[in-house]
Amino acid sequence: MSHLKEYFSKGLIIKVIREFCLVGVFLTRLPFSITKKIKDEELAESSWAFSLVGLLVGLIGGVVYLAVNKCNLNSLMCSGLSIFVIILVTGAINEDGLADTIDGVGGGNDQNQ
Repeated sequence: MSHLKEYFSKGLIIKVIREFCLVGVFLTRLPFSITKKIKDEELAESSWAFSLVGLLVGLIGGVVYLAVNKCNLNSLMCSGLSIFVIILVTGAINEDGLADTIDGVGGGNDQNQ
């Protein structure tokens, strides 16, 4: 129990929340708030939160899918709307990365292209 008091006194909870918000700002368009200036190494230290923010984005998409599915739309429409909401939430960061990869693989054959 004394270890918990030590962690709380050092501001561990505040650090964890800040790191989660930092990753949220980096990966989504959700209204996370960062009050202090971000140091260069903070994003690397926050790498543990990437999967949690991804889980949050996935949960948002899943809730949209279930809500639209209750309206008796077909599965393709439900999936399309869910993906559309995920694109809005993330600012299409994954789709942009996919497009850049395809462009790099199938792009120009010489240096001028």
